[in-house]
Amino acid sequence: MAGTVVIGCADQSLAYELRAQLSEAAEVEVVGVGETTGELADLVLQHDPSIVLVHDLLGPEPVHQVVRDLSLRRPASVSIVVTSDEDPEVLAAAMDAGARGVLSYPLSFADVQQRVNTALDWSRHMQSLLLSASADGGSARGRAVVVAVAGTKGGVGATTIATHIAWDVRREIPDHKVLVVDLDLEKGDVSSLIEARARTSVADLAKVAQDLSVRTVADAVFQHESGIHLLLPPDDVRDVEWVTPTAIRQIVGLLRQQYDLVIVDVGAHVTPVQAAVVEIADEVVAVITPDLLSIRALRRNLRWWESLQVRKPESVHVLLNKSSRQDEVQPETVRRLTPGVMLSTVVQDMGHKLETAMNSRAPELVTDVGWWRTLRSVGREVGVARTAAPVADPAGAGVAATEARAKR
Repeated sequence: MAGTVVIGCADQSLAYELRAQLSEAAEVEVVGVGETTGELADLVLQHDPSIVLVHDLLGPEPVHQVVRDLSLRRPASVSIVVTSDEDPEVLAAAMDAGARGVLSYPLSFADVQQRVNTALDWSRHMQSLLLSASADGGSARGRAVVVAVAGTKGGVGATTIATHIAWDVRREIPDHKVLVVDLDLEKGDVSSLIEARARTSVADLAKVAQDLSVRTVADAVFQHESGIHLLLPPDDVRDVEWVTPTAIRQIVGLLRQQYDLVIVDVGAHVTPVQAAVVEIADEVVAVITPDLLSIRALRRNLRWWESLQVRKPESVHVLLNKSSRQDEVQPETVRRLTPGVMLSTVVQDMGHKLETAMNSRAPELVTDVGWWRTLRSVGREVGVARTAAPVADPAGAGVAATEARAKR
């Protein structure tokens, strides 16, 4: 069976030579060439290739970091770094990042043939293991779906959407490990919607990002009684500076291995840290409201993400929230003005129906079936869960929770 290859290389002459060598060395098909690290990541996620050949001078993101991210997101895609530097430290760094081999430039036919065939064997072995785990009903753990939820401005409801979708997935699939990361570092509201008193934060993980372990992460995560896990921003604003793009990449990489779903509330402001998450997330949801101010902010944010080469507009899901028939700007207008891909599901304005749950920091107190049905529809469109189930009427659960709180 022929394998597929994606090449990451901005040097056209080298890319051409790689294609020529591959055509002679093995039975493989080159399905795409990315000239930036962002384009490379998009191609790998789109094609699930057997092999990823990446030039060590590709940019703008560090190649070793991209290799590490892709190896976590696509375990069966084997990365090989192409380099003209034979320094042992360079080779060791590539292997530490997750590369399965290094090709030295100028290219040798025998070397290319050996590396490619070895990589193909490894890719097929990994693919068979993943298929076997799936057939046995194994967990998706180790390849968590990472969803970044961004607002366009304050008050659009991005945090509510993020936390309530996580709540619904956990209720729908009880054995799913679900984590919500509040990365709106200075204005985060996740703990205002789900009651949590965490002693440690994402900043504490960032301080030791180079030496993270499963135990370190477990100590920093707050486990809510509902089963949802929360990773919250620091209480002291001075600790925010510890959370860097490099640190957050390391953190998300480790979280991928421990959860089935990771939802990251990245806030409404484009920052280097937010951009890093937007780039490595499997899916990005931008939440807007039916007003021109929010739509303008969306266009600005998408333009900035594209200029930073972290996410193209066509790979961003746009979710319209708080929609009403009385709005001057209706969904059809929003769809025409939106540069991203607008979800077919529109979240209606709930008025005061969420107020009790928000004031009590208890999502289970939302008893409106339509709300949960809409969120589940959003989740299916975005792909947050592996299975789907009908939404049970949560009214009984909400009443029971209210009575229980009254007895305390």
